[in-house]
Amino acid sequence: DVTAGISRVRGALDALEVRVTAVVDDLDDDGADGESMMRTQGRVSKREAARRARRARKLKNMPNTAEQLANGNISAEHADELAKAAEATSETEVDSDADLLSDAKARPADMASRDIRAWIRRHQSAADLADQHRARRGRRSLVIFDGDDDMTVTHCRSDKITGEQLRARIDALAQQLHRQDTKRHDNTTGAGETGGVRTWDQLRHDALMILTGVDTTANSYN
Repeated sequence: DVTAGISRVRGALDALEVRVTAVVDDLDDDGADGESMMRTQGRVSKREAARRARRARKLKNMPNTAEQLANGNISAEHADELAKAAEATSETEVDSDADLLSDAKARPADMASRDIRAWIRRHQSAADLADQHRARRGRRSLVIFDGDDDMTVTHCRSDKITGEQLRARIDALAQQLHRQDTKRHDNTTGAGETGGVRTWDQLRHDALMILTGVDTTANSYN
């Protein structure tokens, strides 16, 4: 099967890149590290270089996972998800779980990712979760910049708990605005007609403006 053969070759190349990157990182000679090497030699984006370097750092101490990648039994996407699990628990715990690796081999990466996240939840202690929450809080950020289309772009990163609370408040108000739009529209144009009702993204935007006090008249927008 050609597709299976391509997967094996790709897996072998990804595993080779892991080994080479780990060797470069271990040189500790004040030269370029593995991530910089992939940026300059591989000409990949900064984000992709960081992702591959993180994969190499973890798989260096996960021989079973690295072997599955080299044999083409799992993809680089699987390996990245297993590396994340190792960050959340431990490299040894992930790499020694034969059932976890077997399940990863049997499923596409997106479906395996859900299984791996469930595995993480089962294997984390309350202390682990508290430490992760503090670490995620430390990575919180809000960036506002001018986009290419003469629009202002806002990019917010929050820990899971704060993010879910924000999402819930925005969505609850957006639902309320949607009901107001629908009622106002039906009263003026007749039930079932279209036009004049904001999209869900517009409703969420306006809800955020109201919640932050930037524009308290957003509930009257069409």
